[in-house]
Amino acid sequence: MDKILVTYFLSESHYRKKNPGIKTEHTISIHDKLTTITIEDLEPEESYNITAAYVTKFGAGEPSEVIKSPGTLDEMRQTDGCQIQNDEKFMIETGKFSTDKEIST
Repeated sequence: MDKILVTYFLSESHYRKKNPGIKTEHTISIHDKLTTITIEDLEPEESYNITAAYVTKFGAGEPSEVIKSPGTLDEMRQTDGCQIQNDEKFMIETGKFSTDKEIST
């Protein structure tokens, strides 16, 4: 094993955000028992799905099971009475929530 391949993407994306899967390779420390991986530039309010796979000189292995890293918005949604929706606006005229797509049409 030479490296670890980490793939991550947004757990729930909405139409305004691009959600490409991002792959990064991280070197394994041969002399240490523990390898720590840091993923830069993640938005703390978003939740991410993350997989990992070993990389050898023959290629990458099968990815691991998906691990969900919850963001602050998902954590807040777990609070009783807290309702957070992406890209929705409360319409006073109708008393309902509408998406930006519905408002612009």
